[in-house]
Order: sequence, then structure tokens, then C-alpha cells
Amino acid sequence: MKSKPLALDPGGSKWLDSHRPLVPNLEAKVRSDSDRIGDLNMGFGRRALLAALLGVALSACSVSEIAVDTVAGFLGDAAPRGYFDYETAGQAGANTILQFEAMFTVSPENEQIRLTLAKAYEIYAFGWVMDQSEQALVKYDYEQADRHQHRAHIMYKRANNLVLSIMRERDAGIDAALEGDPGELMAYLKKHYPDPEDDVELIFWCALTLGSTVTSSPDMTDLMEIPAVRVVARYASMLNASYESAGAMALLAGIDGSYPEEGGGDWARSKRLFERAIELSEGKSHLHHVNFARTYAITAQDRELFVKLLHEVIDAPDQGDAMRLSNKVARRRAERYLKHIDYWFE
Repeated sequence: MKSKPLALDPGGSKWLDSHRPLVPNLEAKVRSDSDRIGDLNMGFGRRALLAALLGVALSACSVSEIAVDTVAGFLGDAAPRGYFDYETAGQAGANTILQFEAMFTVSPENEQIRLTLAKAYEIYAFGWVMDQSEQALVKYDYEQADRHQHRAHIMYKRANNLVLSIMRERDAGIDAALEGDPGELMAYLKKHYPDPEDDVELIFWCALTLGSTVTSSPDMTDLMEIPAVRVVARYASMLNASYESAGAMALLAGIDGSYPEEGGGDWARSKRLFERAIELSEGKSHLHHVNFARTYAITAQDRELFVKLLHEVIDAPDQGDAMRLSNKVARRRAERYLKHIDYWFE
């Protein structure tokens, strides 16, 4: 997908395409007092932050930039995957986005800030904004459903541009590769991103954010980018099939199961990939069950499988800190889908 300006207002704000910060007016406030950066973290504390700064030699970057980099490292490792309350986690997710946009203003070259911010947008858009869209959809309120999907699309686009901004610094040809022949893209990725340990994170989040951007777009021509999404996701799975609970494999399964077979879908492969993703994640990632039901089972009109998968989510015990929050999102959707099952099945 070529980078195109997406405006947030009639004035034509273009922050999405430049990876400039969403809240530039906060820059002066943040720079004026580096102690305030300490207040952005979740209890890291002013003293700990100052102690971390004492051993840093003078350099071209400002004290505020060093402080932001330090806080970003702490927050990046403190993602609340194990949190138990869906609503509170959603509020925290929105606050995290604003916090990291403020940090990005001060330290725009920091890769960890950009990648963490991209993840925050992707997760919040999927887990909370698209949830509002689905709630409106089952009430046949198509205007509100479209409005929330457009909000999610803007966030997905922002996330993808942040990921690509990191990739462009390492590899100036990535845009041309993504926009070129999908048949050549795999060889390109193997050449420029060969390390399973160091490269899988960036490749995975590129696939996920690009896939989300394309599939949420109001412009149907953007679906022409699906072949590139498939290639990037397949390569992420090749680098590490189990990464993020086999997320790349589940992404591929969802694409294959979302379309009629005459329209490019592959139902048999979708079913096989979902089953393998569930196996690799040891059944702990309940979003795989939900997405299996929401894509393949509905497209294939397999009502029995739909019910079975969603009851497995609802009846499952807690899977521990690593999966608790994502499984809360999954359970919320499973309950809604079962309640409104006749919306999807004749």
C-alpha cells in the first residue's frame, strides 16, 4: 500500500504519513522539566529516573530525551498482559498511546518508543475500538459501526507507518519491495531480514499492522495488498512459527478463511492453519478460537464448529498472566457472537 495522507480533520493533518507525533503541543511542556517525565511512568519514580541519568555522559541529546528513553524502556517491559479488568485496561491503553506520543515528540529516533507505540495502537484498535464497531453492527447501527471502524483504520495506519519508519532506517528499499511483485518479496525479506531472533519482531508487527490497515480500509482497492500481507506473515512464521502465540500463522489462517474460495480464500488451508496455531500456542491463546469461528466457521457456514470453538473459550480456565488480558478480549467476543449467532447463520 502506498503511503497516502489520512486526515483527522478537514484541515488535512498528515501526521500519519510522517511519523511525526500526534501531540506536538506537549513538547515544550515535557522539555521544560525533565522531572515530569518521571511522572509519566507507572511508579518508576523520580529518584530512580535521576539515578539512571547520573551515569550518562554528556552528549548531543537533551536530558529530556535521555529521560524519555529510560522511561520508554521501563514501560515497554511493563505491558499489562496479565491485567484482569477489560474496561480499566482499555482506559490504560488509551493513556499509553498519549504517553508514548508525548515521549516520541522528545525522542523521535528511539526505536523502542516507535515500536511500543505501534503495538499500543494495534492492540487498542483491535481490542477496544473494533469492539465498539462490532457492538454497533449486531444492533444494525451501520453508521456507528462504520465510524468506529474508520477510527480503528486510522490507528492501524499509524501503527503500520511507525513500524515502516523503523524498517526504512535499516532498509531503504522496503516500500518498493512491499509495493512490488509478491513473488519477489519473499526473497527480498530473506536477504534483508535473515535473523530469526533479531528480525522476527519487526517482521511480525509489519505483517499484522499492514494486514489490519488493508482489511479495515474503506477503499476496496487496498485489498490488492493482501498478497504482500500474506508473504510478510508467512515469512514471520518461517522465522519463528511460535512467536506471539503463533500469531503470524493465525493471521494467514484468518485471511484464507475470510473470503469465498472463488474470491481467493482457501478454506481447507485456513482450517489447517488455525488448528496448527492453536496447537503451537497450547490452546492458551483464545483469540485463535474466536478468530477461527469469526472467519472460517462463518464463511464456511459451519454452525456446529462456531458454537464449539466459542464454548471452549467461555468454559476455559485462566491461562496465566501472559494470556489473561487477550483472553478477556476473546471471551467478551465469544459471548457476543453466541448471543447473536443468527446474525451470521441462516
